[in-house]
Amino acid sequence: MTPKRAAIAALTAVLVVVGVAVGVVQAATGPTKSPKLCTAKPAAKTDGKGHRIKVICVTPRPATATVTKTVTATATVTRTVSSVTTATVTVTPSSSPTISPSATQTPTPSASPTSTPTIAPTASATPTPTPTPTSTPGGFPDGSNTGVPPGTALSTYTGSCTITSTVTIDAKIINCPNDVLIRAANVVIRNSKVNGRLIIDTDANRTWSLSLTDSEVDAGPGDLSAISSGNVAIVRANIHGGHNGLECQEHASFCSMRDSYIHDQWQAPSGDTHLGGFLGLGTVVPCTGPDANGVPACVEMVHNRIVCDAPVNSSGGGCTGDINLIPHFGPLHGAIIKNNLLGANTGSAFCTYGGAGVENPADHIVYTGNVFQRGTNAKCADYGPVTSFDSGAAGNIWTGNVWDDGTQLKPAM
Repeated sequence: MTPKRAAIAALTAVLVVVGVAVGVVQAATGPTKSPKLCTAKPAAKTDGKGHRIKVICVTPRPATATVTKTVTATATVTRTVSSVTTATVTVTPSSSPTISPSATQTPTPSASPTSTPTIAPTASATPTPTPTPTSTPGGFPDGSNTGVPPGTALSTYTGSCTITSTVTIDAKIINCPNDVLIRAANVVIRNSKVNGRLIIDTDANRTWSLSLTDSEVDAGPGDLSAISSGNVAIVRANIHGGHNGLECQEHASFCSMRDSYIHDQWQAPSGDTHLGGFLGLGTVVPCTGPDANGVPACVEMVHNRIVCDAPVNSSGGGCTGDINLIPHFGPLHGAIIKNNLLGANTGSAFCTYGGAGVENPADHIVYTGNVFQRGTNAKCADYGPVTSFDSGAAGNIWTGNVWDDGTQLKPAM
């Protein structure tokens, strides 16, 4: 499927999206800008290659001046990796919720703290795993407690980069620079190093799914997400490269990530880039996740360290945010964002987008117990820590979210 791409100017822009990956909304380009309000609608023409979305972003402007910025994408592809500076944070995660499937959901296997989650097949829906976090209490994931466990002896994977049957790949180095294509249900990758992107094309088949545990994914350079497009259960993974760590799209019934670390996105030296940590684009299929204040969750992000740490490039392109709930392709009915550390970067617009203000609704969005780094400007990102969270939407909850100094943090639209 043709990759989804995007280009959005700083004041008024058009986003055209095609295929499996997308960069969305705005990147911060300077400390004096005001937050943008974006609306979107489908374009009238369909070219058969995927979605075409038109997004209009308008920035409030001072009466004394009008600023217009035009950005042209570059053909140069390099990788710029910058390290993230994090504050020492001590947070004790709460227990993970138990997933109890309803009559219409896929049965969910329980897991012990040391077991690998599995995805049970079903004829009618994508199954939902129940991984149990095993990170050290009081800490957040980082390079020391995610990825391939120390002492694991890895051998080279010699199978196909297109996986068409249910398999378990254990303790392998998987070299697939042209992507690992998951085209089967209940594929398991564990204790492995993946050099390349992982693509589960849920647009083509909604039963395809992946469980990724104790593994590293190096997506390398390129304006595509490290892992897409949903039906994934990720535990203790170290994910870097690409323009997003994890991206979930409209035919994914569930996306879960626990005890994992997303960082060091690829950044082009110029061009209107829009990077991020996690990107949820909404869904048009029933979700099968754990309870999100009364509905099955579409997204579950629990006890992760997520930072979009790429610097702003020469054209002003940079990060949208760490966790971005932006339902462009369908509604977002249910998301659990719990006990995560959101890393600071003044090159990001906001550290999180809460789902509101786009062309599809977002409700039952639950943010609880998350820690936001203040960073060098004390705001986590260029404009602030959070935007587009609607406290009045049905089922939405914002509770126990704090700055890294323990100060309570309130939501903002």
